[in-house]
Amino acid sequence: MDMDNPMTPEPATPPSIPTAVPMGPCFAKPPRKKGIGWKIFWGVVLALSILANLVLLMSLFGMAALISRTSFTSTEKQFEESVLVEGPRHQTLAVINLEDIIDESMSERIRKQLEQASEDNSVRGVIIRVVSPGGYLSPSDRIYNEIKRFREQTGKPAVAFMQTVAASGGYYASVACDKIIAEPTVITGSIGSS
Repeated sequence: MDMDNPMTPEPATPPSIPTAVPMGPCFAKPPRKKGIGWKIFWGVVLALSILANLVLLMSLFGMAALISRTSFTSTEKQFEESVLVEGPRHQTLAVINLEDIIDESMSERIRKQLEQASEDNSVRGVIIRVVSPGGYLSPSDRIYNEIKRFREQTGKPAVAFMQTVAASGGYYASVACDKIIAEPTVITGSIGSS
């Protein structure tokens, strides 16, 4: 207002437009934590993946060891050497164990042992130690024929020694030998019917 002229109005000032006032930290929205749940999820998945890969790697090493051991044992002797009775080193008997259920793997193992005994000039004969309730017909028949072939081709004797139980296929394999010796309490018999 003008003091000289009390009635003169003051010049009008334009209305002020409110301006944005920057908000302080107490008014700001908290920063949003992006994907904390996903980070935990992927961390667990990664840990489980690493654990599974370690188990697979250990399995792979185990299988490799088993395969290499199997390939080395095929060139080694198929029967264990031990002294039962002292005697000349150039005259030995091979003891071949026919134990448990007769199946394909057993017939193959017996075949390899008989083959090795036939090639070894120090082996004068074999003892087939039978502790078996029998098993499958075809593998039992193969063992029977392998023992007969061993006797015919080498002229070396084969003796069956039955212990505990020698039934069915165990008895069938034993009758291919030159002689059968059995413990008094052995359970034996039952070749089967045809």
